[in-house]
Amino acid sequence: MPGRRRGRRHLWFFDEGTIGMDGKTSRDRRREQVERAADGYYFSAQQQGIDNRCRERLIRRCMPFVPPGAEVLELGFIDGQWTDQFLARDCRVQVVEGAERNVAYGMEKYRGDARVRFVAALFEDYDTDVRHDVVHMGGVLKHLAEPRAFLVRAARWVKPGGILIATTPNARSVHRRLGVSMGLLDDIHGLSDTDRAVANLRHYDRDGFRALLEGAGYHVVALGAAMVKFLSSQQMTDYSDALLDALDRLADDMPDMGWYLYAICRPADG
Repeated sequence: MPGRRRGRRHLWFFDEGTIGMDGKTSRDRRREQVERAADGYYFSAQQQGIDNRCRERLIRRCMPFVPPGAEVLELGFIDGQWTDQFLARDCRVQVVEGAERNVAYGMEKYRGDARVRFVAALFEDYDTDVRHDVVHMGGVLKHLAEPRAFLVRAARWVKPGGILIATTPNARSVHRRLGVSMGLLDDIHGLSDTDRAVANLRHYDRDGFRALLEGAGYHVVALGAAMVKFLSSQQMTDYSDALLDALDRLADDMPDMGWYLYAICRPADG
């Protein structure tokens, strides 16, 4: 069985909470939040343009750790940018995605490709008895109310010898520091309008990200950064690939200031 969801009738992983004045539970509000993010940012010109071009450099850094033919659990999908790269390595991919629009897009995109399967579920609701060579959390942890507890549970989804790939925006990135200097952010860990639009709850710096992962029982094999962004995405739309590649190489010299962090981890008992 590829996965299962547990509800209040089946032992939900997190409490639905009390019903508010609007008649909605915390789960109802969480699901609405996910759908708003899908409608407001995903598949926008920015997301499918400069943001995906920057993310491409991040993915390139992580893919050498993925064994060809691996069984992959992909938590979060958006438009299949990571999925395409897993498939290029002849992997089989189980996708878990909370936004119905993204699931519908993915099922249509990979129609007839038996290597890709979809489960429509909030990350907090998902569980499985199946273990995978690779568990991928692309920008997931910044959305979760209890990221450490989720990481602890996810360790059971990694095969012995397998890896977790976790990525997250870097709170100490140059463009966030610049935002603070310009008065656009209160501090580097603060939330921007874009963060709120995509339902981000927090940001990590390298030390905080490592502490989260190690505190959840993982051994961090590699921790690095991709891309140095001096400006916002909107101001970078016409950057050439050569310039983006140069900015990515610069992150090797300035890892504390890179745009996105990536960690390759193994569960402590794996």
